[in-house]
Amino acid sequence: MDTNSDQPNLAVPKSDAGQSEGSKPEGRRIEGSRTVLLMIRHGESLANREQRFTLDDHEPLTDLGELQAKRTGGVLREHYEPTALYASPYHRAHETARIIGAHFSLSPIVVPEIREQSFGEFKGAPYSDFYPQGKERLGLGRWDLKAPGGESLREVAARIAPELETISSRHRGEVVVVVSHGGVMASLRAHVIGHFEQLPRSTENAWGYRLVVEDIDGDAAWRGPLALLGPERAPEPPFGEDLAVPGTQSELDRSTSVT
Repeated sequence: MDTNSDQPNLAVPKSDAGQSEGSKPEGRRIEGSRTVLLMIRHGESLANREQRFTLDDHEPLTDLGELQAKRTGGVLREHYEPTALYASPYHRAHETARIIGAHFSLSPIVVPEIREQSFGEFKGAPYSDFYPQGKERLGLGRWDLKAPGGESLREVAARIAPELETISSRHRGEVVVVVSHGGVMASLRAHVIGHFEQLPRSTENAWGYRLVVEDIDGDAAWRGPLALLGPERAPEPPFGEDLAVPGTQSELDRSTSVT
């Protein structure tokens, strides 16, 4: 995804589901046994700008990526009071989380399982080397496409889901920020809606979606992604449409980079 040209409009409505106009942010404790996960993609990285896969885990954010993270942290602070902050160990995600966390006096807790999809032998290679005919030509085959020495998006979903369920169980009744990657978030979305019958989707750098996880008889029941946090939102509900409803169209149904 190319985010170098226009700055996204990060203004969001003052109201939220269950909130009235001008009400306080969603608090440090919320009613019931649900956990609210704010799933955020890292800010623009150097590799994103250069349209290639990362060389290693230490690829930095660009100046724009740092600005995106700062603006996202400020916007989230207007609406939420998270109690915890988790991040991928990769620098671009961890640094995004650190910048966002400064708005809440939270330090990132590293979770190795939410690292980005591995592209194996294609580390550092241009996207076009891995997708010589474009991603669109692959269709649903993208879920199982795997570079030598790498992993598929379907395998990413199997890796991340149990860890996010653990995080949810650890923070019942709380709001938690999780900063990861486009591939992670696309895979999680498929896990949440229960199938891989739609093309992998992601969202803008330093944005994402909100998941609600219910504790039903000790088991995690995914209730989202319920609300999109991207720069283009439907006016009702305040943060976007319920993506768990089959056939729902929203910002998350646009094709964007998932690396």
